[in-house]
Amino acid sequence: MEIIHFNATFPGSTHDAAVWQGSSLSQLLETNYVNGVSAGEWLLGDSGYAQLPWLMTPYAGADENTSDARYNLAHTKTRVLIEKCFGVMKTRFRCIHKHRTLLYDPVKASKIIAAVVVLHNVAIKRN
Repeated sequence: MEIIHFNATFPGSTHDAAVWQGSSLSQLLETNYVNGVSAGEWLLGDSGYAQLPWLMTPYAGADENTSDARYNLAHTKTRVLIEKCFGVMKTRFRCIHKHRTLLYDPVKASKIIAAVVVLHNVAIKRN
């Protein structure tokens, strides 16, 4: 449940897909794919993201008992880990819980999110 990449430069009202498109990780994966260096690199995204060769999203409207439905089930079971990670982090740092609001200017709020991610990773590593 260690976070290996995050982007806290956009306000909370920005759609996840827009944040993703503007991220350095997205650009790196696209560059690697275009240059043929991305063998074995994939990310899982929810249905709010576009399907890309390096970004796997669920199939919409997959019929039961098909390979698409089995893929969606495996996809969901795998993505549960990131949702659990977010839950642990929100429990540990109540200031980022859904019903709380960081009442700071965007620059300071970004620094708080960065600190929370770093402290979360330290806590995970030190058990």
